[in-house]
Amino acid sequence: MADAQASDPAKRSDLKAALDALTPTLAPCDALLSADERKATGTLVLAFTITPTGSVTSLRIAEKGNGPTNVSTLASESLRRCVLNMARLWVFPRARAEKGRPSRVNVEMPVRFPVGKPDGR
Repeated sequence: MADAQASDPAKRSDLKAALDALTPTLAPCDALLSADERKATGTLVLAFTITPTGSVTSLRIAEKGNGPTNVSTLASESLRRCVLNMARLWVFPRARAEKGRPSRVNVEMPVRFPVGKPDGR
């Protein structure tokens, strides 16, 4: 599943729930894995910003993220393109205002493949 990164614990919980709900939308990308890649598991680390309106911007695959387990290990270009195309369509709940102003949230999300199997197994 997804690991949410946010400073406020309540927001982190809300964000994790939203990410966990969206992760299955990446399952069609599993079909792009080669037979060898499907036997093993791997990770892509998505890095993006959620705008105050809930849309995704600055979406990219991070080769190495924050933390020892946040490392992209799948090199399939077709898989990477598929994941980026699907994640661009994600919409999150509107951000809660901080100090009266809506805030942007930077997210780093490791996604384990194949998506259709718990913990990539």
